[in-house]
Amino acid sequence: RGKKLMIIATSSNPSLLKDIGLRQHFTHTMTVPLVQSVTNMVDIVETLQVFSREEIESLKSELREVNLRVGIKKLIDICMTAKQAGNSATKKATFINLLTRSGGIL
Repeated sequence: RGKKLMIIATSSNPSLLKDIGLRQHFTHTMTVPLVQSVTNMVDIVETLQVFSREEIESLKSELREVNLRVGIKKLIDICMTAKQAGNSATKKATFINLLTRSGGIL
């Protein structure tokens, strides 16, 4: 009793939260744009500490020509899955594969 609770919800369909009556229970909402540049993706990956500096440079080089369009939650999920993949080559391949399969690479 007397404790505050913070709940964070994410949705790729914000109108759904309103339609089912959940939106009224949140005091604040924040729209987070899709990650659409390799630079922004790298900032997020660095923050999550999934890859070493060398691995990040390799990813930047490999993905420099691609068009990205991925939600932040999806990107975090992909990073966390890749982190579990083991060695550097497997981790990088897993990351790129999941990013591609999720539709994040156009």
